[in-house]
Amino acid sequence: MKRLILGIILILVASSAFAQQQFLYSAKFICGRTSAAEPAAFAFAPGAYFTSINVKNFSNTNITVQKRFSIGHFDEVPGQLSAFFAMPAPPSRTEEIECRSIYAHLNMPVGTFIEGYVEIRSPLELDVEGIYTLQSGTSVAMHMERVPKRP
Repeated sequence: MKRLILGIILILVASSAFAQQQFLYSAKFICGRTSAAEPAAFAFAPGAYFTSINVKNFSNTNITVQKRFSIGHFDEVPGQLSAFFAMPAPPSRTEEIECRSIYAHLNMPVGTFIEGYVEIRSPLELDVEGIYTLQSGTSVAMHMERVPKRP
């Protein structure tokens, strides 16, 4: 009888831990047009930076993910941290987090130069990919990067 009770307790503890599991992602963003300060600090090349982060729920389940934004400043000064925002993630659909929505969540004017991270928390595993574009003069550069889940 003791083994049965111990077995039930172990199953309940394991299933509770599994139910509470969250998948975490941390995707970089860079948005806006540089001022003279960024190139002078050797932080960023002059130009206009754009970010688009695609988040795909490849499961067959409707979920809601939580996201928040943090920005950094020169001289290792921590920047603003937003509250968490809910984002619906329907099955087999892709959501896009782009600079305009990042500005809105941080209550900042569109075009202000910012860089930082979006933290994404999900009850299920996701596909997350960042697309980064820089326009400098007549040149354009683009880079795509898959964002792994955090351990």
